[in-house]
Amino acid sequence: DYSTICNYSQWLANGTSEGMESTLEQVVRFGVRPEHVDDYAKRTQAVLDIIDAANIHDTPLSRFERIRDSVAFTEGDTFSWGVRSVSTDMTLTEKVAKGLDGGLEWIQDEDNPFKYREFIIEGSKKSVDISSISPYDQAEHLIKGDFEVVKVEKHVEVADTKLYRDLITIRQVFK
Repeated sequence: DYSTICNYSQWLANGTSEGMESTLEQVVRFGVRPEHVDDYAKRTQAVLDIIDAANIHDTPLSRFERIRDSVAFTEGDTFSWGVRSVSTDMTLTEKVAKGLDGGLEWIQDEDNPFKYREFIIEGSKKSVDISSISPYDQAEHLIKGDFEVVKVEKHVEVADTKLYRDLITIRQVFK
C-alpha cells in the first residue's frame, strides 16, 4: 500500500529516538499486519533505493499538502521527507483549488487545524518519474531526502479563487 510505504519511510527518515515506537509498533499502527512487517520493510527500502539511484535533475517540482497549522517553516530551516509524491505540473495547486484534479480536494474551513502549503522544489534534486503509473493521471514523481527552506510566502491566493496557501520554496540538500 503506497500510503503505508510513505508513512513508514517518514518514520525511517526521522530516525529512532528514545520514546519512539518500535518499527513493529509503528508499522502495525499504519495498518500492516505483524506477519507482513518484513515485506513492507523490504518494499519501502526498495522504493528508497530506487530514488537514491535516480539521476540528479533541475526540473522544478511542486507538492501540495495539508499540514497542522502549528507547524511553521522559516528560511534556513531544514527537514527530512520520507517518500513523497510531487509533480512537474506547476499548476497542480490551481487545479486542486478549482476542483479540476480528481486526486486531491481543497477543504476551506476556518476551524480546520490544518493549513494548505505548496512546496516548490528548486535546484538540483533526485526524483523518480512515475507518471506512467499515476492513478491520478498526473505528471507525478517520487522524492525523499533532506530539504532546506529558501523562502516562505504566507497566505498567498491561488489564481483568483479566494483560496489561500503558504508558498514555501525549498531545495534538496545532499550529504
